[in-house]
Amino acid sequence: MEKFELIAPCHFGMEAVLKREILDLGYGTIYFNASYRGDDSYGRLAHDLCCPDPDQMYCAALAAPVRYFKTTEKGKQEMLSVLKEQSEEERQEAILASQLKVAASLLRRGTMTLEEIEDITNLPGERLLELQEELPEQF
Repeated sequence: MEKFELIAPCHFGMEAVLKREILDLGYGTIYFNASYRGDDSYGRLAHDLCCPDPDQMYCAALAAPVRYFKTTEKGKQEMLSVLKEQSEEERQEAILASQLKVAASLLRRGTMTLEEIEDITNLPGERLLELQEELPEQF
């Protein structure tokens, strides 16, 4: 399998858009220390990754998408849509984490049936059974 290196700008929420696209394509991501400011290609890349003004960027391949997302109505709407979707996903993850925490606490107490816990947490019974198996045995 051939290996390609993709470098993407990561400011103004674009990292969410680009990371999702990269992962959807089956690729992984790496992180780059953008605080480096040497007078070489890495320093110019670090500058571009932190530069809010596409006209001040060295690399046209990075400046073009930044310009699109920051200056066109369509780009702004796309960015807003992705950020709203990401926000909703994070909200749902937080709700699930809270439900699981409450369910685990109730399961540890052992004073309620699975059906009662299911009613309280809105978690499916199958998930409660899985959670019950994951909990350490009570002594």
